[in-house]
Amino acid sequence: YNGFGSYELFHIKSLWDFHSYTNRLVWYFLDKKYKDAAFVRKELQNKDKTIALTKAVQDGFTALATHLTATGEYERKNQGEYSLRQNRFRMEEEMLVGYDDDVSINSHFNLCKLTVSELVECRFGIQGFLTSKLAQHKLSAAALSSFELSEDWLDSICDKVAKDVQRQLETRFGANGFQVAVDGGSFSQPLPKGLDDAPAEVKDYAAGLWQERAVNPVVDALITGPPTRG
Repeated sequence: YNGFGSYELFHIKSLWDFHSYTNRLVWYFLDKKYKDAAFVRKELQNKDKTIALTKAVQDGFTALATHLTATGEYERKNQGEYSLRQNRFRMEEEMLVGYDDDVSINSHFNLCKLTVSELVECRFGIQGFLTSKLAQHKLSAAALSSFELSEDWLDSICDKVAKDVQRQLETRFGANGFQVAVDGGSFSQPLPKGLDDAPAEVKDYAAGLWQERAVNPVVDALITGPPTRG
């Protein structure tokens, strides 16, 4: 709650709260999961993982609120902005037509990736992390569960991205002596660091990898609305 006075925090948190509650709790009620003993048993077996992931995200909100307060930036976007991302009721309509457990689970995973990415971009003042396919690919369930809104966590993801790019370049061109480096600021650039002196064909290939955009169904639904069903 200590973040609700900041537009930046509430913009992220309200979507997290409404989406996760509707998708993971309202859906279970509408689909009468509470009558399915096998489902309840499975959920109880997975509760520790669920709690760890939820806590990691919630701690991220607290960390961002603390940071923005300490830097005097807590209210920096509180004027002239508005948010219409609380799509709970639209989701409830979707649940009446063709919703299933696979959709629910996939949506929650992508919501976690979206939320963590926006927290990271806000905290570190970077752009492009959310839309980078290379970065989003590294946000596995394990990476999300161990998420901390810290430079160390961001550095660990950047290091994995750099190694991935390096591996793909070496697979395509062989060992070339160039050392790819990635930091938070790299994601808004046309190329990762370390390739300024690379041959044109290496740069072109790396640029294609680097600029490939991530696909996130939760983000797409916010922009285009839910799919039309006949």
